[in-house]
Amino acid sequence: MKNRNIINKSLLLLGGILLGGMITYWILPVISQKQHVDGHIHGNMGEDLDNETIYTCSMHPQIRQSEPGQCPICGMDLIPLEQNSSDGAEGYGLKMTPESVQMANIQTAIIGSSKGEIADSIEVYGQIVNDETKSSRIVSHLSGRIDKLYVNYIGDKVNKGQRIASIYSPTLMSIHREILEAKKLEDISPGLLEAAKNKLKVMNISQAVIDQLLTTTEIQSYYDLMSEHSGIVSQKIMAEGDYVSPGSVLLEVNDLTKVWAHFDVYESDLAKFKVGSTIEFKISSQPKAVYKARISFIDPTINPQTRIVTVRAEINNSGLNLKPGMFLRGKVKQYHKSSGLIVPTSAVMWTGKRSVVYIKDQTSVSPSFEYREVELGSKTSKGYDIVGGLAPGEEVVVNGSFVIDAAAQLANKSSMMNKNISIKGQEVIHSIPDYTDETTEEHKAVLKNMVENYLIIKDGLVKDDVNASRSGVQLLIKTVENISLPKINNEVLLHWNKSINDIEISLQKMSTSDDLSEIRTLFEGLSSSLIYSLKVFGISEGKYLIQHCPMVNNNMGGDWLSIDTAIRNPYYGNDMLTCGENIEEIDKNYRSKHINNQILNQQHIH
Repeated sequence: MKNRNIINKSLLLLGGILLGGMITYWILPVISQKQHVDGHIHGNMGEDLDNETIYTCSMHPQIRQSEPGQCPICGMDLIPLEQNSSDGAEGYGLKMTPESVQMANIQTAIIGSSKGEIADSIEVYGQIVNDETKSSRIVSHLSGRIDKLYVNYIGDKVNKGQRIASIYSPTLMSIHREILEAKKLEDISPGLLEAAKNKLKVMNISQAVIDQLLTTTEIQSYYDLMSEHSGIVSQKIMAEGDYVSPGSVLLEVNDLTKVWAHFDVYESDLAKFKVGSTIEFKISSQPKAVYKARISFIDPTINPQTRIVTVRAEINNSGLNLKPGMFLRGKVKQYHKSSGLIVPTSAVMWTGKRSVVYIKDQTSVSPSFEYREVELGSKTSKGYDIVGGLAPGEEVVVNGSFVIDAAAQLANKSSMMNKNISIKGQEVIHSIPDYTDETTEEHKAVLKNMVENYLIIKDGLVKDDVNASRSGVQLLIKTVENISLPKINNEVLLHWNKSINDIEISLQKMSTSDDLSEIRTLFEGLSSSLIYSLKVFGISEGKYLIQHCPMVNNNMGGDWLSIDTAIRNPYYGNDMLTCGENIEEIDKNYRSKHINNQILNQQHIH
């Protein structure tokens, strides 16, 4: 099945690229006057190359050669790159012919603005725990020695009134003698018998035992300890032969007919949870069953290390299907106002954390499309609520975006694989903050430890070993949970907490999965978050390589970290072990570049 999925993905990508290659014969691509190609070709391409044919790789469009051959990255045969004249348009647009649009079955829709309320859901993870109000202890009421214990293991079921232990008790013998002597003097001094019985009552001895002592003349040396509670044994404290005193705990039991569901909610989402709100959740052992419960308690304190708040829901569990320790995947529905701009799901392409659509230029005579990054809000049944990047009345490609993107790659235009955007001759790099100087050595040491655990996960995926990867996940979870660092300035701390939260989200999802393909999908998010952290906060020593495979994440590309220049692809393992390339290097001298925000704002890039 795994091989079939990979083949299907490969065929899908190859089909899109080939169709994109065919379409480039009709496309009049928009090429800036000053174009930078693979670090070697500069200036006007017509002036530098005249009519020379350039060959490129459909998988790695950054490759440019003057003669045919094979791609040095993936080994695929190079194909001719159609060179067309520039019409002076921007480097983020493509101009096409009506024939190419029809061939690619490209469809567009004009987005409107209609304010209203939309529903979305927030996903949370948690686990089943004991209801603390239903926990109880079985204790001895008399001193003595446990002669026989009738409940011998954790998990055993105990019913109220059930015999728990037989205890040899000299104290009981003494009181029984006192009762028998008081009975002989009952006519003379009735208060003596009543005092003897009260001793037993104070010790919480049941009336049935007292009545038995009153009716027998044989001194009783043993008494049976009866359970006053029902539940499941969670802890066995005493064993046969142990001596007990009044109040000694023999067993702890939990009534599991009612349990709690504890969910971890990040600080940023806390305002969306209210006492009384309904939360739905599922468990792995019953994938089709949906449980519903109401939030009964929100922890008034927040974990200062993880920035997590515990939210509790109480659940009836008469069937005992929910067991303490079970992992839960839950969601809470939220209703809020929409921005009014909804685009169909088919219009949005994903590349890591970026969301991309293509916009049709309504002023152009020939069909022309612009690459646009957008900021997504909530997902609804009709599509995505757009928070930024689009305006009412714009015409969005709702079918055929992938083909346009493939053609843009072949024409060396801005696309999901070509992240750098050329705007009026200026190169703008998508960048991140630089806090390498403000970050303490302790913080950098923590990042180093995290990468060491991360590499265990990566190596397990390379070997197709799900158990090895899960072992690395657990190690990394412990590393994150044990973070205890000195304070840093507020701006850096905000970015630090956000980075750690993103990493924790990926780890939490990975820890609940034993499916290799799902772990690989989640590994892409973990890699992105950790790479971001290394770039923002820096490292003190060593060197990490960022490696890239263009076929990951539904052919949108995915990165990972390595300490070895050799390519060992964790997303495909033995199926495509060497697919990928080294694209960047992080060492102690690494500094991220800054964005020219004014240029980005002018071009509606968010």
